[in-house]
Amino acid sequence: MEARDAFMLYACPSLGALLAFCMFISPMRAVLAVNRRKQLGEVNPLPFAAMIANGMGWLAYGLHIHDYFVFGSNVSALLLGLFYVMTVSKFAEEKMQDLLRNILLALCCLFLAVSLVFMGAGLDAAGNKSLWGSTAVAILAIYYVSPLTTLAKVLRRRDSSSLYKPMLIANIGNGLLWFAYGLATHDWFLIMPNGIGAAFSVLSLGISLMLPATERNERLKQQRQQQQQEQGQLGSFSRRVSDSAAEDAVGGSAAGTRPLSWLTGIARMPGSRQTAAAGGGGVSPLAAEEAIHGPDRMLDAQNGTDFRAVAAAEQQALHVVGISAASRTHLGRFDGKDHSIV
Repeated sequence: MEARDAFMLYACPSLGALLAFCMFISPMRAVLAVNRRKQLGEVNPLPFAAMIANGMGWLAYGLHIHDYFVFGSNVSALLLGLFYVMTVSKFAEEKMQDLLRNILLALCCLFLAVSLVFMGAGLDAAGNKSLWGSTAVAILAIYYVSPLTTLAKVLRRRDSSSLYKPMLIANIGNGLLWFAYGLATHDWFLIMPNGIGAAFSVLSLGISLMLPATERNERLKQQRQQQQQEQGQLGSFSRRVSDSAAEDAVGGSAAGTRPLSWLTGIARMPGSRQTAAAGGGGVSPLAAEEAIHGPDRMLDAQNGTDFRAVAAAEQQALHVVGISAASRTHLGRFDGKDHSIV
């Protein structure tokens, strides 16, 4: 056996099986994102239904011709396709859910009809191969064309968010490898559909490269802006708490008591139970303490500081704003003594 024949008979289908798995796993991130945000967005569920049909067709064909490469490479197509459809269909519109259900029912009816013909028609080996091969080819054509169902929308909106570049690239490589394997085995059921499918994928990839993914890019931009705003607010609040802690460390040592001006910063935050009085320059420490614990927890300045009540106030306030353990230790040292909360 020549090296070229060995490459086309064994290396190409092995690489094709590996690349087929990459092709089938490529939508996983998008599917998990749909499940995480509980919204379908621009994800098109139709290719996933076609993936199920494609896997079933080539599993049947590979089983009939006793080809382990064809059979084994499509197991992941069937299993992953089922996972994708079951995951995203619950977030689709009712019309899309009905369409997916009808596609799967039609697929079951198709294989039932082909099985009846296979058992009752009395075809020879070549006829049975043509029967299952034609079925697999017809389904594969639908699978390769299915990303183009949104092509009119892509061209109209000039937005390629619904075309998955990783899947398209995997489709091209996968089609070329199986095309080579078909040439080596002289199997036109592998040559013709994989060559045409690779051409369709090249066309889809070219469109996705020419037109930007506007909606996807805008969504990512909004997420980054929101994260930056949240980080800025957290940093601003942390600086206010640190400044209040430094002031209290000086003022508390001089007076021998433990001021609560750091609670004022907490009370000023949006969503707190106490807001700054108009023109009053902020909330007093006692008002902040009362806002958190109520009158029964008020400090008695004349009779001394109730550090246990203050510790409880710290614990609740810091639990609300989510300050780190290091910050709690720092805020506990106001009067020269360590009153941090453990």
